[in-house]
Amino acid sequence: AETLQGPMGDVIVDYIAPRMEKYRCIINIKLLQGSFTVTEDHRMCLPHGNFRVARALRENDMVSTTMGDKPIVDIQTSVEKVVVFAISFLEDRPVFMGMPRERDGPMETSGIQVAAFGTQYCMDEVLYMHFKFKGAICKETESRFSAAACLEQLGQGSTDFVKFGAK
Repeated sequence: AETLQGPMGDVIVDYIAPRMEKYRCIINIKLLQGSFTVTEDHRMCLPHGNFRVARALRENDMVSTTMGDKPIVDIQTSVEKVVVFAISFLEDRPVFMGMPRERDGPMETSGIQVAAFGTQYCMDEVLYMHFKFKGAICKETESRFSAAACLEQLGQGSTDFVKFGAK
């Protein structure tokens, strides 16, 4: 039950879960006062408590920081193999996060911190697999709009779900 500071007051950590190491789209966002790196789906805090995912941010967009709202001066995208952590809070509010940066010597933290929201959901990736349905897959079953019923119907007579340990 750690408490973190954010632009709207203190926030209590509800859940922290490491995610599997894999290739992810990484966004490096540069401000005049420093830079920070997040995954593309990270929800960044904008003025007035609004948010936008990192991949949708553009140069000159404003982000909330410990030094007030600051404009983005540059954005770089790359794909890297990284481990990330999903963190959710008891309330869906942003917290300030500092990013370590490397200089000629040891790692140090940038003087500015940006405000970001936690994950909207947490799931144990060891036990569960997250996927989404799109398109015609569920149209071919009697239960058009129920993913659980669709999976059950598609799985009848198949050992694929058992073979992969899916439930």
